[in-house]
Amino acid sequence: MRNRLSGPIPYNIFNSSSIERISLANNTLSGCIPVATSSMTNLQVLSLAYNQLIGTIPAGLGNLHPGLLLLSLGANNLTGSIPPSFANLTQLTELELSYNELQGSVPAELGRLNNLQVLHADQNSLTGALPESIFNVSSLLVLSLASNMLTGSIPESMRSGGPWLPILQEFHLNDNQLGGPILRQLSRCKNLTKIVLDDNRFDGNIPAELGDNLLKLTVLSFNNNNLSGPIPTTLGNLTALTILDFGSNSLRGAIPCDLGRLESLQYLYMDENYGLTGEIPSAIFNITSLQILDLTFNNLSGRLPIDVGHQLPNLWSLNLGRNMLDGEIPTSITNCSMLTAVDLSYNSFHGPVPATFDNLQVLYLLNLAENQLNGGLEFLSPLANCKKLAILSFGNNEFQGSLPAAIGNLSRNLQQLYASDLQLSGNIPATIGNLTSLIKLDLTVNELRGKIPSSIGLLENLQQLFLRDNKLEGSVLEELFMLRNLGSIPNSLTRLRYLNNLNLSYNRLVGEIPQGGAFNNLTSNSFMETWLCAERKDSKFRRKRVKEVRAVDQLDVNNHRRISYRDLLRATDNFNEANLVGSGSFGSVYKGRLDDGLPVAVKVLNLQLQKASASFTMECQALSTIRHRNLVKIISTCSNLEFKAIILQYMPNGSLEKWLYSHNYCLNFTQRIEIMMDVALALEYLHHHCPTPVVHCDLKPSNILMDENMIAHLSDFGIAKLLSEGDSCTVLTSAPGTIGYIAPEYGQVSKVSTSGDVYSYAFLLEAFSRRNQLMRCSAENRTYDDGFVNLFLLQ
Repeated sequence: MRNRLSGPIPYNIFNSSSIERISLANNTLSGCIPVATSSMTNLQVLSLAYNQLIGTIPAGLGNLHPGLLLLSLGANNLTGSIPPSFANLTQLTELELSYNELQGSVPAELGRLNNLQVLHADQNSLTGALPESIFNVSSLLVLSLASNMLTGSIPESMRSGGPWLPILQEFHLNDNQLGGPILRQLSRCKNLTKIVLDDNRFDGNIPAELGDNLLKLTVLSFNNNNLSGPIPTTLGNLTALTILDFGSNSLRGAIPCDLGRLESLQYLYMDENYGLTGEIPSAIFNITSLQILDLTFNNLSGRLPIDVGHQLPNLWSLNLGRNMLDGEIPTSITNCSMLTAVDLSYNSFHGPVPATFDNLQVLYLLNLAENQLNGGLEFLSPLANCKKLAILSFGNNEFQGSLPAAIGNLSRNLQQLYASDLQLSGNIPATIGNLTSLIKLDLTVNELRGKIPSSIGLLENLQQLFLRDNKLEGSVLEELFMLRNLGSIPNSLTRLRYLNNLNLSYNRLVGEIPQGGAFNNLTSNSFMETWLCAERKDSKFRRKRVKEVRAVDQLDVNNHRRISYRDLLRATDNFNEANLVGSGSFGSVYKGRLDDGLPVAVKVLNLQLQKASASFTMECQALSTIRHRNLVKIISTCSNLEFKAIILQYMPNGSLEKWLYSHNYCLNFTQRIEIMMDVALALEYLHHHCPTPVVHCDLKPSNILMDENMIAHLSDFGIAKLLSEGDSCTVLTSAPGTIGYIAPEYGQVSKVSTSGDVYSYAFLLEAFSRRNQLMRCSAENRTYDDGFVNLFLLQ
């Protein structure tokens, strides 16, 4: 029960030996915990949780009374370390220290608490390894040390068959920096109901033994680790499971049909493994309790069962995007009346879209983009009955015709509408002005004609408007510019108060750029390949045809954050040399910190160099549509006629080159193997799992960067090449790459292919030999060490 107590805790509260229970939780008490000066021989419960207490935990609390049963200090602002003196509380059954700011290691002395049943110390800043002694407390029911900075692995003594928490029910170590394998010994804990090890560095295979013995398990979650190998078929025995989460790992092979026996399963996550193959077992679609199914970012193939929606009455999120599924979208999918999110994007679905989506009354998101869907847009009319629809994406398909006027009947809650790259013809319907909640509208790369309807000015919440690559036209200022069938931008757009991203490039618009509103903050990037004039302060009109790369626009479409030149000046302290990380072939890289605290790397191109703009274009194109844990993430770009920069994820541990050849750094053998595996996974994704295959062309140690967890990320796509669909190579105009790493055929036949990256990867085995290939080539006056490559291929 919550009271309204405030202020500090009285200093003499621990002076009464007769008190059995002190419970002051759920108040607004402040100040420090008083220091205990005497023993409280009858005290059994001390609960100070959910207050605003500060300072360190007094070591004297460990001397209050050996018979104390519950000590709860969670949800305060306590700092310092966990006192080892807590080991004196020998009868303690529950220790609650979560949601503080505690630091230091977990005291090994806690292993002497032989009656401890519950240990909660999650959401702190604890560091160091897990003490072996904790795992010898046979009375433990709950062990939760989640969301700290713990390192190392499960103690070795546990691996050798030591005492193993025989009655443990909940095991939470998620969100730390723990590594090593998932131990088979966990299968001895037959009372386990929850195992949560998300967001760590655990590797190896998932032990099959878990599915043989842990029949009470309700939650099994290993999300975001480095697990590999197949999914054990034995997991189908865990019929009590409600949550199974193996997302963001490197699992391979088929999804076992045995998982269809998990009759209580509610949440199934296998997303972002990239290596899961084969068909989705039809038995999965018969789990009537299923609420979320997420299999995105894999290599799953085949067709969805025709009766996919007949046995899923509780399903509310179906995420199958970024696979290789084909066939038609089954009409039965709309029998899942509880669906709020449907993502089938980036597959090979074909045929018409079912006209029965109006059955999904609570649908919030529908993403059908990047498939081979065809026919007309008749499916849009029934969607008008989906009153909660907020995100609709059906671009990059093979639909025919024009946008129907019925699009204006869609949900008034619609916030994002994506209909790009469809070759749509006709005019933009004026009824689009009915969608008054729209925040983002993307109609790029179509054949739209006529004027931009003035009704768009009614979309007062609109922030991003993309109309590039169309044939929008009109007749305004025709005489002035002696151009026919050209149009102007309606002044009604100035009423869009929240508009911060506008792209009208590659149309045939002309006339004066409207003044006021959002237009005061837009740059020429918004009007590429148009004929427009802007009124300057000197009242002179200038006709400008601005040519620029389209890669920047791709980044806008993909929701990258908007960062201005002024933001970059603040982030890098005016590009201070103290923040200079290094220089590359086309510019310099600075470390910076954005206004929200996010650390970034700012790659500034030297536009005086001949190929700098081409490098900028290629890096944007290569990074704008790819996503993988072992690729450096692009955050945004900043570009105008005189300045170009790419804002990237910051890698605090530098390059592989630094770790190999600097005397101040050292990698152990396991780390070297993990780095090589990380690079191999990145290449596999670029070559085989991107919408358009990407050839990096400059694979070398200096382009492999390490994040805070020493996970390798491939960087510098400035000379990368995109292969056209169906092509295995592309012709070069100049030799790419770095001497000592580039493939011989680049200089001999002037063609680049994915095989060249594989050739360069072989030389990265210098990670083990520490024989710098560039130095060797220079010293021996040779370009390639073919013997080294042949040895690699032979092995």
